[in-house]
Amino acid sequence: MITFLSNPPMLDYMYSVKGVVCLSIIMMLAFPITMVGTASNENPVATIQTDLGTIEIELYQDDAPITVENFVRYAEDGFYDGLIFHRVIEDFMIQGGGFYPNLHQKETTYPPIQNEAADSGHRNTRGTIAMARTQEPDSATSQFFINHDDNDFLDWDRAQDGYGYCVFGQVISGMNVVDSIASVETTSVGGHDDVPVEDIVIQQVTISGYEPINGGDDPTNGEDTLIDTREDSEPFYANTMFQLVFGSLVAAVGIIALLHYKENR
Repeated sequence: MITFLSNPPMLDYMYSVKGVVCLSIIMMLAFPITMVGTASNENPVATIQTDLGTIEIELYQDDAPITVENFVRYAEDGFYDGLIFHRVIEDFMIQGGGFYPNLHQKETTYPPIQNEAADSGHRNTRGTIAMARTQEPDSATSQFFINHDDNDFLDWDRAQDGYGYCVFGQVISGMNVVDSIASVETTSVGGHDDVPVEDIVIQQVTISGYEPINGGDDPTNGEDTLIDTREDSEPFYANTMFQLVFGSLVAAVGIIALLHYKENR
């Protein structure tokens, strides 16, 4: 004859407060383990030193590899050093990376790149960095802009030309510097509008944490061809906030089960 326990010890433990807490902790710790194989390393960071302060930008290398590689090439070459933010419109954007203080345009050293706006999937929200270009979709070279406001009309799915402007990073420190630059007095000089009355010089742009996706040489090797080496599948990244929410959900379910168990015990 088989005897069934009315209250199995393991079940009692699982329905106890201690059991619920332990189960939540185990789930929170175990969940990211399933994602270790597909999680990427931390994104590289660009540091832009200006007359008005320093701006740090996380670069979305996985989402816009061609654009990030292009920007890193110019930065590591020292191309941006000594150039200015030549176009500044408050509540819109600040643009730089193409002109000297005398508004003489600097000749670019690499060919235009593919527009990755749609592939990147990132939108032109406040604090994002994107590539400036001509009316041709695939014409971006060295010039970039930082959005000072949400500019959804620049996104690939809302732009009039159907292509938009590729976002390839986000300001993670120094947004107050962007605000300061955006608020300076501007004027018209020659055929250029919205030029800061006083030059805002990019002293230096440095890159940290960058490694070519294809495992090749550093982008300063002088090669002109930019190859999209992304995989077809999109990686699923571990997210601390998601883990906390997931763990909290497990705890809530456990507590509800505990109360239900005690009511019917």
